[in-house]
Amino acid sequence: MQIPLDEEQATFASVVREVLVRTDPPGERTFDPGTWAQLVAGGFLDAVSADEPGGTVFLGLLAEEVGRAANPVPVTASVVLAGHALSAAGADEDQVAALRGGHRLAALLLDVGQAWETPVFGLATGGDQLVVSGSCAAVLGAGIAEVWIVPARHLDGGTCLVRVDPAASGAHVARSHLDLTGTVATVTLEGCPATPLHTARDVATALDAAFQRAALADAGERVGAAQRCRDLTVAHLTTRRQFGRPIGTFQALQHRCAELVVDIHAARSAVRWACRAADGGDPLSHLLVAGAQAVATRALQRAAEECMQMHGGMGFTWEHDAHGQLRRATSGRWRFGTAEVNLARIAGGLQVPAPPIDTSASAR
Repeated sequence: MQIPLDEEQATFASVVREVLVRTDPPGERTFDPGTWAQLVAGGFLDAVSADEPGGTVFLGLLAEEVGRAANPVPVTASVVLAGHALSAAGADEDQVAALRGGHRLAALLLDVGQAWETPVFGLATGGDQLVVSGSCAAVLGAGIAEVWIVPARHLDGGTCLVRVDPAASGAHVARSHLDLTGTVATVTLEGCPATPLHTARDVATALDAAFQRAALADAGERVGAAQRCRDLTVAHLTTRRQFGRPIGTFQALQHRCAELVVDIHAARSAVRWACRAADGGDPLSHLLVAGAQAVATRALQRAAEECMQMHGGMGFTWEHDAHGQLRRATSGRWRFGTAEVNLARIAGGLQVPAPPIDTSASAR
């Protein structure tokens, strides 16, 4: 059974759904500044802050609607990942507020599919200023960001966050061929001027906090995308006719759709449970986030594959939404760890030492 929403949460999800709805063809769904402006003006981004009561629950709801609408607004990339990293690192409050409120778009140059403990960027002294160099693949939001936040190895060996202008000399962007939205890109920096953003020498804890929160938002997007796949499939099965009747009346297809519903409900419950745990300060919330990621990743992959298969030949065309959803599911499986990686995290976090074996004569 799904975790229910209260009236305020249900209203929030309903209104956000109306704001995010898209009518343009799936292949043309790039970032829309107008939609983003509505989210900012409506206060929806402020509501998902970790500092607000129930903010993580609202973040999960917002992320789910982003995935359902297939609308590439950079909530996870800019508001959560970049904004939360700066906040946790103790950066300037005005800069943090600008990102978390959506007034400025940023991307954290971090490979969220790999271990981030070893930054791929390094700092050096270039004349009278710091410069940063390195390359990172598949950065979320890099293609539309107004500023890049770069975790880099400091001169003394620690990790720090620096700001880089995307228009700076030596900055190169190569957008991903798998991502149809134009937001994901590989970023290469060659001696770009860098401005420190905080006073702390090491920001490993800040990056971990941002990683966990962004992983939860990404899981919510996967649930919404899986729901979209299921809705597309059902709509097709009720209108496509073979042998004189809708193909949705065939029992084999009905069973496959029912299995999708079970998967999506399980994933949605896992995300909502993890959101509530994070809001409540549960010390095991990081394991619940890993569980939500694993379940949501598998639910989306299966829903996207079934959506394409049950649409028949039209589902394999690039112009159809089913194809786009499968590309999103397949190309994004590595984000925040694959399902297998997250299950391994849970297993490692729940390990309990085995009780000592009594080898005394009385035990024998």
